[in-house]
Amino acid sequence: MMKRIGLLIVILLVAVMVSFAQAKYEVRSFQMMISGTSNLHDWTSQVKKLSGEIVIDFNDGNLEGVRQTNIRIDALSLKSSKGGIMDHKMYGALNAKTYPEISFILTKTTSIRRASGNYYVSGIGNLSIAGVTVPVDLEIKGRVLPNGDVEISGEKKLKMSTFKITPPTALLGTLKTHDDITVSYTIIVKSR
Repeated sequence: MMKRIGLLIVILLVAVMVSFAQAKYEVRSFQMMISGTSNLHDWTSQVKKLSGEIVIDFNDGNLEGVRQTNIRIDALSLKSSKGGIMDHKMYGALNAKTYPEISFILTKTTSIRRASGNYYVSGIGNLSIAGVTVPVDLEIKGRVLPNGDVEISGEKKLKMSTFKITPPTALLGTLKTHDDITVSYTIIVKSR
């Protein structure tokens, strides 16, 4: 009788652990673009090097929480649509040699809702650019892909001046970038 009760407890514990699991993910692939405007034309910069980890809580296959997010971008991997001169201006504005990494670390998940097979997650985290760390709110859309990977996408409007960055200029000051930028991204993470 005691063996049966012990076996039943073990089975129940395993069932609970299977239904509520914490999964660690790392970046498999990504597309991230920073876009802005200037007095002469619009511009974009693509992120070429990004890494990171995310810890997600699932309950019966449903996303219940995002426990940890740590995304790192190599500042010197940014490539402008306007060529090498703008790349160097951007690296200078970011003080990329001194602060070669841009990072986002989640500090709190504020809400999660599910609609039409997608998850909509709101959170707050610390975004560090050019040696300045600022708390930012973030809204992401996530979905579990058929192979078990998770796709995360979103867009965030920022101001360079928030991070004490002077918007770059070129052509002896005749080209002046504006303060507002938009970061748009799609990141696919795979289970470790």
